[in-house]
Amino acid sequence: MAEAVVASIVADDVDDLSTVFWTTADRDSWRAVLRYELSVEQLIDVGGLLHYDVFAPKLLGVGCAQTLTPWHIAALRGADDALTLFVERLGLPVDCRLPTSGATALHLACFAGHVDTVRTLIDKLKADLNHRDE
Repeated sequence: MAEAVVASIVADDVDDLSTVFWTTADRDSWRAVLRYELSVEQLIDVGGLLHYDVFAPKLLGVGCAQTLTPWHIAALRGADDALTLFVERLGLPVDCRLPTSGATALHLACFAGHVDTVRTLIDKLKADLNHRDE
């Protein structure tokens, strides 16, 4: 299920995500899917995600993340609409951290240089500026 969400994020298909979330009433299950950790090595094979990006070697090289969740992938990709959907419709906490590194979506959006996503996380979704990662 997490892989399908990642594919929708990569395809920038927020309508598909929205439809799935509205047809499934179990928010807790969807929150668990959005927090499901996938290894960066596994995600390199996902076309259009990390395969052609320079993010994968950087993430692994600096130790920022060995695993990513669909939530964190949305921040890394600059998928503002998906992030907003996850918070507003599913009530996912904005400051979810990666267990291995403590990185939040805000950390990864900054890492990737997505200024608009950083603004969305801070201004619209009220991300905490004071969270520290490892």
